[in-house]
Amino acid sequence: MMELRHEHNQTVLAPRGITAERFMYDPAAVAAVLYPELFDFRRMDIDIDENGVTHTRLTEMGKIQGALDADLERIRTSLLELMLS
Repeated sequence: MMELRHEHNQTVLAPRGITAERFMYDPAAVAAVLYPELFDFRRMDIDIDENGVTHTRLTEMGKIQGALDADLERIRTSLLELMLS
């Protein structure tokens, strides 16, 4: 996704004299908000042990929702269309 954003900046914005001052840090987070139907969200708990290792457990009463899977091609296409519109 970062490569697509860079390509967009170089081919669309730069020729028009526009400098991209904002950088999309995590396109997956943006996509999860805009296109939640493209993600497989599940309830889970996350614990970090004394060594800093992260452990996740799927639970019906989990404290957070995390994405286990996503339709990456549709996410890529949707974000690219949004950026080029």
